[in-house]
Amino acid sequence: MAEDQATGTAPKSSKKTALIGVALLALLAAAGGGVYVMTSNNKELITSADYRVLDTRDNAQRVSVSGQVEAFKTVALTTRLPGPVQTIDVRVGDRVQPEQVVANIDVSALERELANKRAQQTANDATALSQIENAERAYNQNKAMVDEGLNPEINGAVAALRQAEANYEKLNAEFEFARTQHARGNDPTIIAQHAAVQAAREQMLLAAVEAARTGANAAFTSQQQQRDVQALNDANAALSALEQQRAAASDEEEIRRLDSEIAAMKAQVSQLETVVAKYPQAYTEAGLGAVGNAAGLSAAQRTLQDSQRTLDHTLGATDQKLAATQKDVALAFEAKKDAATSLETARRSVDNQLKNQQAAVDDAVRSARAARVAAGAGDSQLQVDIASSQVRTPTEGVVTRVDAKEGAPAAGALLTVADDRRLIVRSTVKELDVSKVEVGQKVEFTTAGTGDKKFTGKVSFVSPAAAPPELLNPALAAGANQSSSTTPKATFPIEIEVEGDREGLRLGATAKARIITKPASTNMLVAKDAVFEGKNKNEKFVLVVAEHEGKTKIVKRKITVGHESEFDFEVTGGDAKKGDKVLTDYKRFLGKIDEEVEVESTPATPGEKSDAPESKEATK
Repeated sequence: MAEDQATGTAPKSSKKTALIGVALLALLAAAGGGVYVMTSNNKELITSADYRVLDTRDNAQRVSVSGQVEAFKTVALTTRLPGPVQTIDVRVGDRVQPEQVVANIDVSALERELANKRAQQTANDATALSQIENAERAYNQNKAMVDEGLNPEINGAVAALRQAEANYEKLNAEFEFARTQHARGNDPTIIAQHAAVQAAREQMLLAAVEAARTGANAAFTSQQQQRDVQALNDANAALSALEQQRAAASDEEEIRRLDSEIAAMKAQVSQLETVVAKYPQAYTEAGLGAVGNAAGLSAAQRTLQDSQRTLDHTLGATDQKLAATQKDVALAFEAKKDAATSLETARRSVDNQLKNQQAAVDDAVRSARAARVAAGAGDSQLQVDIASSQVRTPTEGVVTRVDAKEGAPAAGALLTVADDRRLIVRSTVKELDVSKVEVGQKVEFTTAGTGDKKFTGKVSFVSPAAAPPELLNPALAAGANQSSSTTPKATFPIEIEVEGDREGLRLGATAKARIITKPASTNMLVAKDAVFEGKNKNEKFVLVVAEHEGKTKIVKRKITVGHESEFDFEVTGGDAKKGDKVLTDYKRFLGKIDEEVEVESTPATPGEKSDAPESKEATK
């Protein structure tokens, strides 16, 4: 005994007793019964398993997902140039800046094509200039002959009319002389009838000339419409070519020149559209005019015929010779009328010839300009293609893929650049959890390459539609038979935007993320099994181990509870305080309220154990 005290060790009999007590305690605990461990001074021992310290805990609700870190925006650099790739200046993983040259395309064939087109255009310009000069020469020569009175068609018609008029005047004078020499020639009836015939002839002559003029104008209007419609089509084609050049131009001086030409061409198109739009009305008016002139000519002809018939009847009853002379006068008038009509037709024909020749000049100019613009559009496209031989990145980022190979044809995809200034984690959520996930929820995630380092983000997108089954099970896309064992469960794509510190994150890294669907409470939490009701069911109580009057006792304290979860209540008020040791099995200690107890010297660390796992499945 003295040796035990000297060495500070317990006597063998005490050790034996303690071991038996511990074994008995373990046996009773395994049997599930209430265990009251008494200390040497007959106080009940409260072990760390009997209570939990009242404090806040992380009871946030989370949904776990896995995904891949990707750039928010990815740009594929492509080209339509057919030439081979000369050089590739970057590799996967290289960081690039905006407008950095990353590849070069061989455009020597395009340069040769441009040189050939320019040589051909020079020849075409010479031909067009010759056509314009020829058209102008023909117009000027014809106009000069008309202005100087040397046009043979008009002059021939004038001579024929002059001869017909002279013959008519001669015969009419002979008739007048014969009439005055006849005994009854001065009869008022004959004089009046002769005057009516003369008036009818004048009306007939005017109507015939006007009808000829209208007919010539109608024919010219049809020709003019065809020319104006063609001119409008050419102008629209030229305008389209100019606009294509403008879209491809980069030089400021060239852009200003093209803008000026486009404005002028738009004005020309607008003017031609106005002219062409008037043709239906012009045809209507021309048709009405032709109908009116035809009606007037027909009426004048009937009037002349009636007047001539009446005069011939009167003269026949008076003197046959006098009647025959009047018939000669009538025939001479018809010849005069035909000559006058022919002259008007000739004048209109020559006038229309001049207009057509002037239009031919304008057409030649427009055609030359349209050809020049079309050729310029082709040249501009070739120039753009040649200038695009240097492939540049439109954005800052990291090269994630290189498809092109030096020496291989360039057409198609060359390489891909990921703009990693914004990063996202692409993932999917199970159908059971998708209703819990919303845009804006906070996310924590880790990656295999960064170990335990936690990154943060927020949900930026939740798809309203499930991912296509073939994306989840490639066998379905290959046409495999679908069965209940191979049919994938529905999942919904989501995107998580990375926020805060990104040091160490790499594109394509696998991320394990936890979406916080409900944040942790700021209130203290108490296990539901530790709460009981008083006589008033609206009152809630807990039993705590507390110091009272210098003694450690079991004390009943009233609490106010808030939100209820599956395992806990939030403590929103009452007598319980942070740090209180709340007895988890209140039923064992209801009969011990205010009794003195002894607390085990190694209490549980606050928050060491959580009663709020992420899901039910995690607790099974």
